[in-house]
Amino acid sequence: MVDDMSWRHDACGKTQPRSLPGPEDAPSSIGTVASHLGYRQWTEQELMTRGQKICGLEGASTAELVLALLDQRLADIDEVLRQIAGRRPIFSGPENEYDMEDQDDEHIRQSQTLTVQEKQRLLLANRLRRQQRVIRDAIHQHQQPQLSTPPPGSAGHAQKNQARLETLPYEIRTEIVSLCMGYDNVRDGTATNSHFISQVGLKNIQSLRLTCKGLHDAASPELLPCITVHLTEDSLSRLRQLSQNPLIARGIKCVRLALPYLSSSVAKNEQSFCFHAAWLIKGIIAYNSQKDIDEAIDPNKIRHLNSLVSQWDNLIGALSFNADGTPQTDCTMDTKWITQFNRHPLLVEGFAKVKERYLEYQRLLDHGHVAEGIAEAMGRMPKVTKLCMSDMAWDHDWKTKYYLSGIFPNRESMLSLIAAPMEWGTFASLPPKLTGQPPLEILTGILPALARRGVQLDNLDIQLTAPSDLTSLTPSDAALTAAAVKDLQVFRFRMVPALFNFVRRRGRDSRIRASRIWAPRPVGQMSSLNKLLDALLQSQNLKWLWLDLESLKVESRGDRPTGGGGGGGWYLPAVMKARKWPHIRKMTLSSVCLNSKLLGKFLGDGPLVIDRLKDAHVSRGTWVEALEVLRDKETKSLRLETIDGASGAECNIGFNDMFFLTPPSPFCREDMINLYQYIPADKPYLALGYIWGVVDENPLLM
Repeated sequence: MVDDMSWRHDACGKTQPRSLPGPEDAPSSIGTVASHLGYRQWTEQELMTRGQKICGLEGASTAELVLALLDQRLADIDEVLRQIAGRRPIFSGPENEYDMEDQDDEHIRQSQTLTVQEKQRLLLANRLRRQQRVIRDAIHQHQQPQLSTPPPGSAGHAQKNQARLETLPYEIRTEIVSLCMGYDNVRDGTATNSHFISQVGLKNIQSLRLTCKGLHDAASPELLPCITVHLTEDSLSRLRQLSQNPLIARGIKCVRLALPYLSSSVAKNEQSFCFHAAWLIKGIIAYNSQKDIDEAIDPNKIRHLNSLVSQWDNLIGALSFNADGTPQTDCTMDTKWITQFNRHPLLVEGFAKVKERYLEYQRLLDHGHVAEGIAEAMGRMPKVTKLCMSDMAWDHDWKTKYYLSGIFPNRESMLSLIAAPMEWGTFASLPPKLTGQPPLEILTGILPALARRGVQLDNLDIQLTAPSDLTSLTPSDAALTAAAVKDLQVFRFRMVPALFNFVRRRGRDSRIRASRIWAPRPVGQMSSLNKLLDALLQSQNLKWLWLDLESLKVESRGDRPTGGGGGGGWYLPAVMKARKWPHIRKMTLSSVCLNSKLLGKFLGDGPLVIDRLKDAHVSRGTWVEALEVLRDKETKSLRLETIDGASGAECNIGFNDMFFLTPPSPFCREDMINLYQYIPADKPYLALGYIWGVVDENPLLM
């Protein structure tokens, strides 16, 4: 009898000859393992030997028990194969070698001479050999060296756990995410943080989320540091879903609210839509004429656009317009015109899309809960502290999106362009009945809604093209608006003129008038804007103030091409109001009306940098007094980097002289360089030089 323990070694190598069991060794029933010693009475030695071998597995590990069972199974298979080979040696090759994969050709030759019973035994042998290979692979895997598990509480056990990403502290995992992303937006507290994710950083985040659950949870909050919300059902639904995701919502720090809109006239009237589409393409062609991007534009594409606009202009030329600039509707002519319109598939399809989008847009406004819905979603984002609002789309620049990508002007890109929501800055100079109005009530309603949900902003960025009526900016609830920004640290407010304005008027001042859209604002409209700014400037934690009122400056020029402005200009008392800003450190002021008597209190006594004072207009007091205040502050706590343009008070004439007379205004750097060559090159021009203490005498008193 062959010792059973020898089969462990024989299973992986050559098997040794052994006596075949007799018929009495057959199993009594299917599934019963046959005795290795047969059904005869064992001798005392055989009994003790067999029992001791079985007891030898006491205390064995699970892996050792599994290995023993596999060895036994392999021995059983080998016995059956020997029985098959003993009845008819159908396997060629060395003795006890049953590698059938190497004997395929021999099997084919032999199978042609086998009986049915022999073929059945051969099929059985094939099945057994396949099972034998599987068991040998399992034995080989179990015999590989295994890392022993240190006992719990030992140093080795702690080291083993720390080596797993899943068990690393959350702070370490977030640091790994920070290093892999390659940008610093994972850190909070940066006032100018744009929360931009590069494509490389985005791919790294996506890869980390697929690594393991620990890194998935650490990287997921960085997937969307900023989310843009449009006035569409899909965009608002996406915002709601993201805010309900505990991982994604935890990482959103900035929400950008885009306020492009849709005009009812453009969506309901084919004539108005045609005018709208032609205006948009003309604006792109005009933008292309700028020198900074001329080299990037394919002239063939511009010729294609010109040809397209020419065809649309022929349609527009057949229309008559009302005094307010809207197309006239005549039943007879309208039918003929619609027939011509339908011959332009791009316009037809674009009009259908605009009509569909307008219905969705109107449903949202009629519902009346857009601002509340956005605020509710932001309330579920624990880290959101920055809100940006603009009438722009925050989409890719059209030059990058269309021209440089090589997809413009194909049909899909053109359709996307003319059917997109309207940006007020592009269409503000068109007739009001044609363009409609952007939904500024959402802008003024969202801050009170945030305050009701306890959301506190530390960064607010509002960029608008001047609306036709400033009363739409009246805060819906001034107290709640102030409550939402009581911790505000960075505030940026820009109101700029329309982007494209092709108005042309006769007269010597046509150059100035061409950029003027609205008449100077009446007192009631200025009061609405003043109330809004007064509510937004009440934070005592403000560190950086950025005001740009360029649109009001352009409008207030009135009939005077010199830009001196009449009356009080565009003075807003809320801007010059003395406030408690103990932490203010930086100001950027552009096209702001000043009051020289209140300027000192407005600037405060703390350290402050004014990086730019551009196109300032003194509408209360004098520039002489303003320069004195700035010089006094400069000796204490102020750092004024530059003055770029000035008007108002006694500088009205100086502003005109800057172009026509000598000496020019002391605020013009270029003319000072040209006309005052005797001033050393390292000296600043006179007004700024007086503020810095380089010039001893006030230049306006020279």
